[in-house]
Amino acid sequence: MYLVRIKILRTRSGIKAAVLLTVVAAFFFVSACSRQPSKFNLKTMTAYEVTRGDLSEVISISGNLKAGEERKLTFPATVAGAITEVSVGEGQKVDAGDVLVKVDDTKQKLSLDQAESALAQAQSALNTARINYQSALDSNHTTIQITQSNYDLAKKQISAAKDQVTAAQDALYYTEKQLIEAQNNYNEVVSYNDSQSWDTAAEKHTAELNEISARSSLAASEKEYIAAVDAVTTAQNSLKQAKESRDAAYWTMIQQQQAAAAQIKLTSEAINNAVAAHKSAEASVELAKISLSDTVLKAPFNGTISALTFKEGEQVGITSSINLVDISKLHVEALVDEIDVIKIKPGDEVDISVDAYPYELIRGVVTYIAPTSTDLQGVVSYLTKFDLKDYGDLILKPGMTASVDVEIIAAESVLYVPGDFIFNKDGKSYVKLLGEGDVIGEVEIQTGYASSENTEITSGLNVGDRIIKENK
Repeated sequence: MYLVRIKILRTRSGIKAAVLLTVVAAFFFVSACSRQPSKFNLKTMTAYEVTRGDLSEVISISGNLKAGEERKLTFPATVAGAITEVSVGEGQKVDAGDVLVKVDDTKQKLSLDQAESALAQAQSALNTARINYQSALDSNHTTIQITQSNYDLAKKQISAAKDQVTAAQDALYYTEKQLIEAQNNYNEVVSYNDSQSWDTAAEKHTAELNEISARSSLAASEKEYIAAVDAVTTAQNSLKQAKESRDAAYWTMIQQQQAAAAQIKLTSEAINNAVAAHKSAEASVELAKISLSDTVLKAPFNGTISALTFKEGEQVGITSSINLVDISKLHVEALVDEIDVIKIKPGDEVDISVDAYPYELIRGVVTYIAPTSTDLQGVVSYLTKFDLKDYGDLILKPGMTASVDVEIIAAESVLYVPGDFIFNKDGKSYVKLLGEGDVIGEVEIQTGYASSENTEITSGLNVGDRIIKENK
């Protein structure tokens, strides 16, 4: 007859039912090979039904709560003067941008006024430089147009003078031909008259008239020839003058263009200098604004004033400060050794507990693992941060001691049994199997991954098998 009691075993992979058997009977051992029963002592046994599931490992880490953000606020070393206003007190909550402390800003305001005045002057100088530059561009454009026009006109005058020379030379050629013809005609008339004996006075008179006419034509031709020669000379002089005017116009154009280019370059350099001066003045204004803003200490984030050493009327000191903490988002900071740190990663969920609330579990998540190590008493460790997701109404404060449990899945969907059901014999692993008719036998098994509580079974058992162990 059997007396049976049920015992519940709790593991991180779930709640497993085990049967605690108080056996009032004769027990026999059966070896894995022969399955032959042997006499067994009467005692209380614990049974476990083999199941399949995930095996996990829990890494426990100790650390401390830290504020979501904590900062010691001070004035820059360049700020000196009396404190004119302290707007907060210890324990007071503030929002980002709230004014906390003010220092006398008389000198800073004066410096800003001077910088803004210098900037206005620099702006005016820059505007003038730009106007002068545009004027130089316009003047250069006009100069180029005028000198180019004069040069083009001079070239046209040369062309016209050349045409005049050609016409004069053609006229000279024609008059020279007429002169030759008149000379020849006159010579013929004279020669003819000299060779003739006139019978009558009338014939002689006609001959004399012919000679006079020929002489007159010769004289006229000579006069026209001289005029034609003078016309050629005049035309050639005009051509020479036109060429001189053209050359003068060319060099005048070049000189004026060079002068205009030099003026453009000069005004361009003036703009560059004015731009540089303007930028310098702008920088001075910005520095003056920064100096002025440095006289006001503001909250960089939402938080609570945890410490305050400023007092109105006192001079700003190098030790004067305000501590601002944001406890709306707490996290745990801990040093994780090199063996465990490789098993976790950002995004892993964790269970967090604090010593002040030992029975409360807070869900959290890994948010940061330092890329470089820290040597803690010879142990290589890595700073790791764990954000708290929601801790409800718990009153938590920075500095509290916290414990973090990280559950790591080491083997998925495997057969496993509690490790204390396994025993070794002759270098091999065994369990005690409860068979049909409650016959107990030893079965050799092969094991895999082992956590702190359970061990993976790779061969030797099946789902639903029941194994037992002796209670100690």
